[in-house]
Amino acid sequence: MLDSAPTNQLLVTGGVLIFLQAAATMTFGIDFKNIGIRLGSYNAADMSFSWSRIARFVVALGGMLVLWQFLKRTYLGTAIRAISQDRQIMPLMGVDSRKLYLVTSAIGGGLAGLAATLMVAAVRYLPADRPAVSGR
Repeated sequence: MLDSAPTNQLLVTGGVLIFLQAAATMTFGIDFKNIGIRLGSYNAADMSFSWSRIARFVVALGGMLVLWQFLKRTYLGTAIRAISQDRQIMPLMGVDSRKLYLVTSAIGGGLAGLAATLMVAAVRYLPADRPAVSGR
């Protein structure tokens, strides 16, 4: 599909997304679950910050900085930035574009996994016998 038109690539990506969502729904169900860790909060100047939110922010910031440094300081990162600018010229420069697409897919999958992991800590799970309180 890499050599086909961009519209076809977009359609295939959407189809794969729908397939993966359906597979995950069939495997895990539709109920939200979290890991059940309860942390306190940090109070400063009449504001309250949950430690779990602070931890998620720090992890997300660290992931962003690692990706930025990877793209800025490595040969693969430079090649990824270059191929995003001009896809047709990169094979003429000796870069294997299929390898770069594989690397960027792996990076994207890893970032999606990191985001899902951070979201699990954010979702509040209520048991079926305890209804949600409105206004919260």
